[in-house]
Amino acid sequence: MKIRYWGVTGSYPRAAEPAEFTERVAQAIVALQRAGTLQSINDRLPNAAEVATLVKQNLPPQQHAALGGQTTCIEVQTPVSLIILYAGTGLSDLGRDLECRWSAADYSGQRVAHLLLSHAHMDHVQGLPFAMPLYDPANHVTLHALQPVLDGLAALMNEHSTLQGILFPTTTTMLAGIKQYQPIQPGKQFVIGATTIDSLHLHHPTACVAYRLTSGGKKFVFATDFEQTVPPDPKLIEFCRDADLLYADAQFLQSEYDGQTPVRDERPVSRAGWGHSTVEATVELAVAACVRRLHLGHHDPRRTDAGLYDLERHAKTLAIRLLKSQNLPAKLLQVELARQAESGVL
Repeated sequence: MKIRYWGVTGSYPRAAEPAEFTERVAQAIVALQRAGTLQSINDRLPNAAEVATLVKQNLPPQQHAALGGQTTCIEVQTPVSLIILYAGTGLSDLGRDLECRWSAADYSGQRVAHLLLSHAHMDHVQGLPFAMPLYDPANHVTLHALQPVLDGLAALMNEHSTLQGILFPTTTTMLAGIKQYQPIQPGKQFVIGATTIDSLHLHHPTACVAYRLTSGGKKFVFATDFEQTVPPDPKLIEFCRDADLLYADAQFLQSEYDGQTPVRDERPVSRAGWGHSTVEATVELAVAACVRRLHLGHHDPRRTDAGLYDLERHAKTLAIRLLKSQNLPAKLLQVELARQAESGVL
């Protein structure tokens, strides 16, 4: 499975603040100067491509690259199928990329995709009206979701519905690229190509599921928008057991969830019952399930990139501590932030 993140932010899209860009540019210049890297180009006028290469080769991502602010959308490409998880605003960027791929002169493959939704909160369906492949009748997209989600989308987009046009003008008739709306049943396994897909109910203010994709002997678990009231959740542990990669909700620190500390400069408020996980609970889940790689997702849009990297360092330290307490080597679990535009192969 080749996995690419097109959106990993939760709740609503986040645009980086202007001051963040200024600070990042300043930090990159200072770091390159201290390393002596800029001396090689001091005597001539470099072009932007040369400087960009120097930056990428000599600086860690947190000193030069933004994490991205699109809401959740994950592309999973298997040898025979294209599977898309969630339709957040990242789907608009994925849609443009697919248009280029599928319209290329040398492309001879199918124009087929499977879009899996979990629930219909706005941050997870906001990209639907802006994904151009969904409008093209030459494409064949199957939308898989819980029946209540399909009913909700029909109420909002069916051209005969009294709610049509309330949130956006797109109708199901206009989305001619979607050829089939397929209901899923939690706990019932289904197959797309050579990929087996399992689902599990998650604790969230509305019906929501996690997905487990198994293909070619590899296992990818996608679990977001869930709350572990007593972590780690036994059912979720078994669902994630021995996953090669777990993408999981880690929106809050435990102190923020408990209402002891604020997220940035907001007043402290309890997040219990909001349906999202803490970093601590998610790391504990990954260790208990013997997961090999954990990507922390559903980033709180109020955090700066610097704040997210602080969260990542905290998660890494916690994972090492938990593994050590069980006399296990730290290398058993790799913990990272999920980063927009990042891709990898399982």
